[in-house]
Amino acid sequence: MWPAFASHAAAGDPTAALTPAPLRDDATIRAKTIAFEESRAALDPEDQITPRMLSEQYLQRYRERGDVGDVLRAEVAARRSLRDQPRGNAAALGALASAQLTLHRFRDALATVRTARANAPDDPRLAMSEASLDMELGDYAAAATLIGRYGNGDT
Repeated sequence: MWPAFASHAAAGDPTAALTPAPLRDDATIRAKTIAFEESRAALDPEDQITPRMLSEQYLQRYRERGDVGDVLRAEVAARRSLRDQPRGNAAALGALASAQLTLHRFRDALATVRTARANAPDDPRLAMSEASLDMELGDYAAAATLIGRYGNGDT
């Protein structure tokens, strides 16, 4: 729809034709999302979904702003989600592993990824995460085995 709007606007206002599509202010939207999810998490101490989502938002905000406190908050939120749903919670395991990797706790991250792989042993993304961590820790043979098996995305 936007290109059609721009072409119609150009007929009446040449400046409108040069106006780019409206931009989202991700930082403001993320701040509102985090505030909302923090308030939801405080309301229900047994909710496992909101802390997982909050963990992912904290990790994204860390990538955007570089506040290591967000990584620590992401780790706490992911662990809370896993406490409330220890099995079948691959998203929380992924968030936890990302936090651990960011904090250079490679052995912890590897253990977390291996836990996730126990639930989905043929997931190529998890296998590549494990291979990456194996390389980080100097276990090139284990990494080569995983890359050889899953490196092209096939199972």
